Amino acid sequence: MTSSKAPDINPFKLPKKDVAADVSFKLPEGLDENYVILKTVVEGITDALYVKDIRGRFVLINEELAKRWKDDFNLDRESIIGHTNIEIFPQSHTPLTPTENQVIESGEAQTGEEQITLPKTKETRTYFVRQWPYRDQYGNITGLIGISRDVTGYKHQETRQLLLSNIGKVLSYSLNPESTLQNLANLIIPDLADWCLVSLKEEGGTIRTVTIANQNPTRVSWAQEAHEKYEGDQNPLGAARVIETGRSELYPHITEEMIRAYTQDKGHVNAIRSLNICSVMIVPMNVHNHTLGAITFMSCRQNRPYTKEDLECAEEIAHRAAIAIDNAKLYQEIRRADQAKDEFLATLAHELRNPLAPILSSLEFIKMSETKDPELIKSARMMERQIQNMSRLLDDLLDLSRITSGKVTLQKELLDVRTIINQAAETAKSLFENRQHTLEIKLPDKPILIQTDPLRLEQIIVNILNNAAKYTEPQGKIELTCSRDYQEIMISIRDSGIGIPAAMLTNIFEPFTQVDHSITHSQGGLGIGLKLVKTLVELHGGTIEAHSSGLNQGSEFIVRLPSRRKIETKFSKENLPQHKESSSDQKGSAGQSRKILVVDDNQDAAISLGKLLGRLGHSVEVAHDGPSAINTIRTYHPDIVLLDIGLPNMNGYEVARRIREDKNSYSPTLVALTGYGQEEDKNKAKEAGFDHHITKPVGVSDLQLIITNQPSPSQL
Repeated sequence: MTSSKAPDINPFKLPKKDVAADVSFKLPEGLDENYVILKTVVEGITDALYVKDIRGRFVLINEELAKRWKDDFNLDRESIIGHTNIEIFPQSHTPLTPTENQVIESGEAQTGEEQITLPKTKETRTYFVRQWPYRDQYGNITGLIGISRDVTGYKHQETRQLLLSNIGKVLSYSLNPESTLQNLANLIIPDLADWCLVSLKEEGGTIRTVTIANQNPTRVSWAQEAHEKYEGDQNPLGAARVIETGRSELYPHITEEMIRAYTQDKGHVNAIRSLNICSVMIVPMNVHNHTLGAITFMSCRQNRPYTKEDLECAEEIAHRAAIAIDNAKLYQEIRRADQAKDEFLATLAHELRNPLAPILSSLEFIKMSETKDPELIKSARMMERQIQNMSRLLDDLLDLSRITSGKVTLQKELLDVRTIINQAAETAKSLFENRQHTLEIKLPDKPILIQTDPLRLEQIIVNILNNAAKYTEPQGKIELTCSRDYQEIMISIRDSGIGIPAAMLTNIFEPFTQVDHSITHSQGGLGIGLKLVKTLVELHGGTIEAHSSGLNQGSEFIVRLPSRRKIETKFSKENLPQHKESSSDQKGSAGQSRKILVVDDNQDAAISLGKLLGRLGHSVEVAHDGPSAINTIRTYHPDIVLLDIGLPNMNGYEVARRIREDKNSYSPTLVALTGYGQEEDKNKAKEAGFDHHITKPVGVSDLQLIITNQPSPSQL
């Protein structure tokens, strides 16, 4: 029995064309209409479709595949039809691919992905492929059909979406800008780049590269050194230009000409070449119409040139990073403001406690004194001065709050500025005398008329004078002058003090701003006086400006107010209020005698406490700074040292440390007597070597409790 050969009725063969020299094609009768229908369907498919016979020869390709291979491999239809993989692509080893062989052998459809590197662009593209066999009328497999869909874009989109999702998580992890950007760059590698650089625009316009990322840490270290050596951050090309323009730059293919245009010398050229960069994207980090920096993406893979879709993804990453950095900076500003508030509250407590300390000491002294004791009168006057200081401090604080909330209305009168200046000088007199300053006042002979609130104008002048006195070393010189022209009155206060750094001149009038925030600042203050002055001056329709040549060069504050030149009036001299004195007939008792050293730069506080302790029967010495305290300890050998923290030049912590570190030095009981009373202040005192920490003001009973329970060092 002989088997008959099955006729070849492949409906996908083109009519009137043989697929091979030994096979002729004849369209069976009645198949014309079916062929037309099938050909229409095949050509209408947007995926690439092909048909191979059992020998691996292409029998049919649709228009999509023909176009794709023409663009990618420069192959026309005639070069494909009737040929196998080996004939079309010499690097192929078999007529059929392994998957195609599996389809023929198993008779089952196969699906999967395959990647092809395009020879022209070196780009690797991904295709989803489905292949299945076709059979003749007897069921014999005579070939296979394949459909190939380019899913490169989908794959990239999938990768980008996953990357963006992960980046969103990374950007939410930390509110530290630089660590956030480092994590971001590490995440970008290697999915979207082989190298990633992040550059930020600093204040003043300089550009700083904050991170360089690569999978190889050794290469990162080398790249950082090369970047600093050859490029720096101010190269007018690259990230600097993108930050300046706020527009992205895409370089799909890096050429030798581009490298030479970007580099500066041969060493720089070689450094760039060694990176093997093939494609680059540089995108700005834009937020709120402002460019914070730029991210540079670099690909070293020839089969992965950057596309517009990649650029869109990079821009989205940069935008998200910009939002995160902007939020982080805002958070840091809030933190700084919150920290400033905490510091302000701590300072406020300290500044209020310090005046209360001598008040309380004086009151205790009064309790132990006869009512006609001359020392009692001095103590009462001292207490009065401190009450005035505290009152002025509170007034400034409350005034600032009221003025900024718009609750203050000026009560203006037509007055002579000279009268107000003299009153202000008298008000500030005690501070000038205490610090042994010379105040020189130069006023015109004729009245200078101004429409002003006299109390507020005096407050302006007093605050500036107090500022000058506090920030000028003892025995300094302060000069107050007043002049007028047809439009304005100018009041100038110049001192020979510590001066103002140039960087501080622009924000010296901001609230809670001080030239020196350290605890070595002997005069303290809340940093609100000049803000209050500026606000009051502006309420008068005037201006104020600060001038200084720098540290230790003195400073000058100039107030300019609207003038009223042509009005004539007569002014009477006003009497200044006199301070009332207080007294008491209470009396104290003495306790166990100890040798005590009181150290406080506030002379009133030190003297009043010393007198109180002396009245209690103790031997007392007083010092007003750190070095003097150390010398007195070595010579006086006190049992107990009551030591203030905020001393000038050498603070109380440093004094305590030096005493404890000197093994040969006399080591008394150290008591921190300070206006700083938070837990961290107590811990700092303990670390410095203090035995006790007492927050001002302290009562005599508390002091006596510590004093009587401490043995003298000679007894230890």
